[in-house]
Amino acid sequence: MQAQGYSDAGGRWNDWLIVEPSQTFADHARASTLPHLRVVQGFFEDLADRVPREIDVLLCSGLLHEVPDSDRLIAAMRRQMTTETVLHINVPNAASLHRQLASAMGLIDDVKAISPRNASLQQPRVYDLPDLTAQLRRHGLAITDTGGHLVKPFTHRQMEPLVDALGRDVMNGLYKLGKRMPELASEIFVEAQIF
Repeated sequence: MQAQGYSDAGGRWNDWLIVEPSQTFADHARASTLPHLRVVQGFFEDLADRVPREIDVLLCSGLLHEVPDSDRLIAAMRRQMTTETVLHINVPNAASLHRQLASAMGLIDDVKAISPRNASLQQPRVYDLPDLTAQLRRHGLAITDTGGHLVKPFTHRQMEPLVDALGRDVMNGLYKLGKRMPELASEIFVEAQIF
C-alpha cells in the first residue's frame, strides 16, 4: 500500500509490522511507502520474540483458512495481544450465496465441503461466521464485531466479465448487501479482544 492511498483512506497508524513468510511478498511489502514500516520474514507462529506486545490492531487477512494449523496461529496471535489489542480476521464465507448456489447445482456436496478451487489453492478449511466465532471463543477471545463484504452470486472467474456490464451501481449495491446480510457475503470478518 502506498502511503498517500493509506492517508487518503483515513489511515492513522504510525508504525507497521508485516510478518510474511514468502520472500516475494516480503520484498513487495518492503517496497511500500507506508511510514515506519518493518517487515519480518517468517511465520507469525515462529516469531513471537520479534513481534512486540504493544499492538493496537492485529490483522490476519485472508489467511486463517489457508494455514495447516489454524489453532496454532490463533494461539500465537492471542499471546501477542493485550486487553487493548483488536484482532481482525477476515476469510471467505463458506455460507456465501455463490457457495450455496454451487451446492444447489451439485458442484459441491455442501457449503462447507472443500471445493476443487479450495483444494487447488491448498485451503484445508472453510469458515462460516458461527465456526469462526466459536474457534476464537475457544481461545478465550471475546467477539466485538462481525460482518461481511460483497454478496456475489457467482465465482470470481464468473463475476470478472460481469463487473463492467453490471456497472458501478450494481456492484456498490452488492457490497452494501454484503454488509446488511453477512451470512450471504462472499467474505466475512470477526473482530475480537481479550476481556
